[in-house]
Amino acid sequence: VKYALTPGFLLSVAGFRMTRPLAQTDAATNLFQVVGTQRNWGGEIFGQGALSPALSLLGGLTYIDARLIGSRDPATNGKRVVGVPEFKGDLTADYHPAFAGGLAFTGTLHYESDRAATNINNSFAPAYATVDLGLRYTANLAGHHEIVRLNVVNVGDKHYYSSIADGNIVGSPGANTAYLGAPRTVLASVEFAI
Repeated sequence: VKYALTPGFLLSVAGFRMTRPLAQTDAATNLFQVVGTQRNWGGEIFGQGALSPALSLLGGLTYIDARLIGSRDPATNGKRVVGVPEFKGDLTADYHPAFAGGLAFTGTLHYESDRAATNINNSFAPAYATVDLGLRYTANLAGHHEIVRLNVVNVGDKHYYSSIADGNIVGSPGANTAYLGAPRTVLASVEFAI
């Protein structure tokens, strides 16, 4: 379902239900094979566009119930899929008022709920939220277009896991992985159009 909140802002809502084979290394045979089904169902709300001449937004919220079904192992049947959050949301704002003379302020909020770290759901990566902030300045000097950007990613220096994967799913039993997210990072750039 799509709806124009304002002439320049589109809001959409969707629901889904999907299944796919679940493959992992079978402990009894040590073979990588299909052992069940991953069932995903959920919904998403997404918006993008200009709320006013000075403010643009882009973002959404997703709910997903990802479960292992039809597994031969009762300990994993009906459990949450490794690495998939139930809720995930992002919202990016770009505020560029006319009175600021080419200056714009940007910000992004990212959120993920907890994620299962094992197929039997006895360990979870905690939920986290991060904030990114930035400035952008656009100018025309000597007949050339320039853009100067300064961004701070993960302003609060939040420690979090950006990715969780069960080694059984990728064919490497015992090699579970958890990658740390980026720490506070400052990025600066200058763009010239010749």
